[in-house]
Formats: sequence, C-alpha cells, structure tokens
Amino acid sequence: IRDSEEAGAAMGINPWRTKVILFITSSFFTGVAGALAAYQAGVVAPTTFPFYLSLLFLAMVIVGGLASVWGSMAAALLLVYVQDKASSVSGLSTAVIGAVVVLVLLLAPRGLAAIPRQIRLLIERQRRPRPVAEPRPTGVPRGP
Repeated sequence: IRDSEEAGAAMGINPWRTKVILFITSSFFTGVAGALAAYQAGVVAPTTFPFYLSLLFLAMVIVGGLASVWGSMAAALLLVYVQDKASSVSGLSTAVIGAVVVLVLLLAPRGLAAIPRQIRLLIERQRRPRPVAEPRPTGVPRGP
C-alpha cells in the first residue's frame, strides 16, 4: 500500500480499508501513550508538550529515515545526545539540531538507516571484477 496502491488493489487488498485500520491502530497506541504520560506526570497542560518537542520528533524521523523504525531510534539517540551537549548555550541546541537535519538531508537523503546499505553496495561494487578489454592486434586497421 505504501509503495503502490494499484499493486495492492491488484493483489486483492482494499487500500482504503487498510489505511483506515492502520490509522485507527496508530491512534489507539498514541492514545495509550498519552494516557500513560498523563498518569506519570499527574497533570497535562499545554506547556507539557512545547512546539519544540514536536519539531524534535519530526527531526528524529527525518534523520533516521522515513521508512525505518531502527533508523528513527538511532536518530533519537543521536539527537538527544546532540541536544544535551548543545544545551549549555541558550538557543544553540535548536540551531545545531536544525543543522544536523539539513546535513542529513543533503548527504543522506534516505536517512541514517540507508547508510549501511549504501556502504554494503559500495563494497560489493569494489569487489566485483571489472571486465578487461582485449588488446587489439597490431597492424589491423581500426575501421572505415
């Protein structure tokens, strides 16, 4: 469904129904997470979740890779570490995280999760033997 709704429909999968079920499932788990956060905090107010936190979550997904849960987890660890180190200067952590997002978008557009695959493909390409051109016999004309 994610890559091709037409292909899913051709295989007998109802794309609309699948999307609705996935939306309901993700909403359920989001509600459970919110309930647990409210129970743990004791009170929920608009100041509990600042806008910056939403941007940080978005940055984690972008840096990790949109199609990878493991990449997003690795990005979460990286960005929390960067935020912790840059928080000593007021306002610097936001700029540093923004710079990290821009660098990842420029250098690894598919996120950090795609880097191991790209390295593996590069190594395989280096190991693959290159075809050797046969030398031309001397004295034979090159062509018309």
